[in-house]
Amino acid sequence: MIALLSAGLASAAGLGVEPLAIEGTAPQVPDDLKEEDVPNLVSRLSDEDVRELLIGYLNTIAVANEPAKNQPGFIAGLQGALTQARERLRLMVSGIPALPSIGPFLIDRMTEGQERSIIWAKLLVVMLIFAGGFAAEWLVRRVFSRFGEATSGAAPKTTANKISILSLSFVRDILALVVFGLAATAIFFVFYEGHEQTREVIVTIFWAVILFRAVAALARFVLAPKAPSLRLPPLDDASARRAYSRLLQVAGSIIAATHFSELLIHLGLDESLGLALGLVLGAAVLGLIVVVIWIDRDWIGQLIVGDATEGAQPPSRFYQAIAANWHVIASFMVVALWVFSIGARVLTGERMATPVVLSLAVLVGIPIVNWIVKEVLSTLFKVRATKADPLTTKAVDRDTGAEAEAGASPEQKTEPDQRAHEARVAYCGVIASKLRIVVAVIAIFVLARVWKIDVQGFAAWGIGEKVTGALFDIVVTLILASVAWSILKTAIQYAMPDDSEGSEVEGGDAGGSQGSRLHTLVPLFGHFLLGVIMVMAGLTVLSELGVDIGPLIAGAGIFGLAIGFGAQTLVKDVISGVFFLFDDAFRVGEYVNAGSVAGTVEHVSLRSLRLRHQNGPLHTIPFGEIQHLTNYSRDWAIMKLKFRVPFDTDIEKVRKIVKKIGKSMLADPELGPNFLAPLKSQGVLSIDDSAFVMRVKFTAIPGKQFILRREVFRRIQEAFAENEIHFAPRRVIVDTGGGSVPTAAAAAAAMAITEEEKKK
Repeated sequence: MIALLSAGLASAAGLGVEPLAIEGTAPQVPDDLKEEDVPNLVSRLSDEDVRELLIGYLNTIAVANEPAKNQPGFIAGLQGALTQARERLRLMVSGIPALPSIGPFLIDRMTEGQERSIIWAKLLVVMLIFAGGFAAEWLVRRVFSRFGEATSGAAPKTTANKISILSLSFVRDILALVVFGLAATAIFFVFYEGHEQTREVIVTIFWAVILFRAVAALARFVLAPKAPSLRLPPLDDASARRAYSRLLQVAGSIIAATHFSELLIHLGLDESLGLALGLVLGAAVLGLIVVVIWIDRDWIGQLIVGDATEGAQPPSRFYQAIAANWHVIASFMVVALWVFSIGARVLTGERMATPVVLSLAVLVGIPIVNWIVKEVLSTLFKVRATKADPLTTKAVDRDTGAEAEAGASPEQKTEPDQRAHEARVAYCGVIASKLRIVVAVIAIFVLARVWKIDVQGFAAWGIGEKVTGALFDIVVTLILASVAWSILKTAIQYAMPDDSEGSEVEGGDAGGSQGSRLHTLVPLFGHFLLGVIMVMAGLTVLSELGVDIGPLIAGAGIFGLAIGFGAQTLVKDVISGVFFLFDDAFRVGEYVNAGSVAGTVEHVSLRSLRLRHQNGPLHTIPFGEIQHLTNYSRDWAIMKLKFRVPFDTDIEKVRKIVKKIGKSMLADPELGPNFLAPLKSQGVLSIDDSAFVMRVKFTAIPGKQFILRREVFRRIQEAFAENEIHFAPRRVIVDTGGGSVPTAAAAAAAMAITEEEKKK
């Protein structure tokens, strides 16, 4: 009871409960009651006093918890808001004709209680304040004149060196700006005589100048308008200076408009004039921004596309469309932002200058952050992006600083270096694209915070409170899963050797090339990792939604066991495929015979094998049905060729001709690398009724033997023609025993002998 009463007494003052007057010796509850005084006060209260005090405390709580009886409904509240909006809109329109009176109003407020002629003295004081600040800044810049400048000699060409020099220059500018502010502040307090309105004006001008000069320092860091050798963006001198000037114009107009409006409101400007001034200044700044956007749309669009990075894919059509129409999109966004700010001002009565400026900063900052991310990733991954140096006729590597011929083609580098560079470009593109998504999500949350939009409340209304509570974790999980898979997919793509040329199969030939084991196993490993990432991401999302994933994991094990018993053939195929892969029985690109069908291995999964026949058909064979498998593309391929010559042919001469052909083909730069053993003559293989049957052979890289076979036959035919050696025609001698044999019978006998030769 004492504890409850103590809490009630301590809370009574905070809730605004009227202190009770207690008759007799009972003390009153003071307004400044402290917690340590409660026990002493309670000890002097009677039971009746405690009862009355507790009843009053409980009544106060009950009244506070009751809903307002006269609270308007949604329709009534909407009508009230619209009525206030119409009234503010009327004040805004009515205040426009009176805008010229703002000047006399400002002078009256600055000279309030003083002679009007003193305004000139105050202007002189303002000039002295800023002159003193600039003088102090000039001394600091003289002392640090060499701070942040490039040393004599060759201009810095690496991105890291440029950033370091620009950073030092930026620090010098900020240091000079701080000295300017301190000196101006000190002079202000020397001349300040206590007039509040004058202080408001000088402070407003002071912070406007400080902010404008800070923006200018940041713009010099990014654009380097007077230092072409230090410039980071791919801009020429004219474009850099134009961009610097446009940025200062827009920033200056925004800073001047916002600070001037805030100053007049602090000085007590009439509400109608304040609304009208906000409308006019906002429209003026809007017009300036739109004009700048349309004047500079071409070179900014080119800047959005950026330099062509060597080895990188050209920008997508969507990105090119954005770069070509960015001015339309930007103008629409600026106009929409202005209209939205006017509507919010009319509906709520609050000033929207700060949200508008921050929103513009976010919209401008998105492409800047995108460019910074691109530059940082290009530096980290050593992506070579060449741009013409405005001071030379060479192309300069922006990361290494090395000079190269402008427009040098990627073929000038060795193939491994080119492929490694392409891999780095791919990694850079993947990470940059995902970071753009992160930047976009952050920008959405920042804009919602700036405009005080309850994103979580809207999401809860649309997709439920449980999902909304875990929305951030779910988004992060999906982004991380996407990043992980994109990086792994790129790694898989560039982990496999580039032997596409060697894997081509000649049409109509039953052969293939010796494939790479990486081409066979890496895609399977990639599919496995994709499944793992999807399962982990799905379980994480379910866990964030409050689902107990323990039973799901246990159920998945039982379900898998049931599938194993119910689909034994499928399990047999998978297990057989695993052992085939472990044994390295085949690889993608190799020519194999699986019993009833043969062809080149085109695709391998955990369950089946796809073979492309040399005539075009595609066969799919489950691993469980393969009893034996013959690989014709492993290690080497021996090709044996036969031809017939007459009995009177010089066999030794034929051997020398074949040997000469073998040496010439081995020395050929295109054919020679395909030989593992040169073309050799094996002499006479057999003798038939009308000729010697001779044979030659060679050993070749699997898949190349058919190309070499055609060339061997061609060269042998040409060499025999030059040496007057003829191929023996096929003859059939039929012994009739002195009698005559019908022509049809002789033809049938010849056909039978020919078929027998074909079988051999």
